[in-house]
Amino acid sequence: MKHYEYSLSFSLAKATKTSEECTDLLFEAGCDDAVVGVGAANSIALTFDRHSDTAESAIRQSIAQVTMAIAGAELLEVKPDLVGLSDIAELVGCSRQNIRQLAADTKTPFPQPSATGSVPLWHFYEVGLWLMDNKRVKSKPTLESLEVSKTAFKLNMDVQHQRFERCVADNKPTY
Repeated sequence: MKHYEYSLSFSLAKATKTSEECTDLLFEAGCDDAVVGVGAANSIALTFDRHSDTAESAIRQSIAQVTMAIAGAELLEVKPDLVGLSDIAELVGCSRQNIRQLAADTKTPFPQPSATGSVPLWHFYEVGLWLMDNKRVKSKPTLESLEVSKTAFKLNMDVQHQRFERCVADNKPTY
């Protein structure tokens, strides 16, 4: 079995139990390998440290455990997926400055960001593949972190697609 680290964020129904009750329910459901965060109202985040055969099976099992334990819990995001330069540096164990220099280098073009603005964001899976292929880079992601980020990328796209479909079904503007 491989070791996977990832985080899941959920929105909660307004009538959800107290944070202590949620934590107890999550533990009983098998999420004893997670650190639970309940800072924001009507939301919960869990950081898992799980052993499984694949990242996808680990993450899907965790999602199922949370949604069974807490009625009305809805997956918002799987991490790591969209990341900034500091996140990338932390995930591969180097400095932000090192990643910034790689991103600015024109000889070996860095992957294009998925979101631009004051803080550009990349899908870690794309950057991780680029780092693995780039011979000059000493700090590389682990195969497990690439597998997690690939699964996170896919599941987050599914979550966003479902949100879009709900907006269309509710006749809400999508622009």
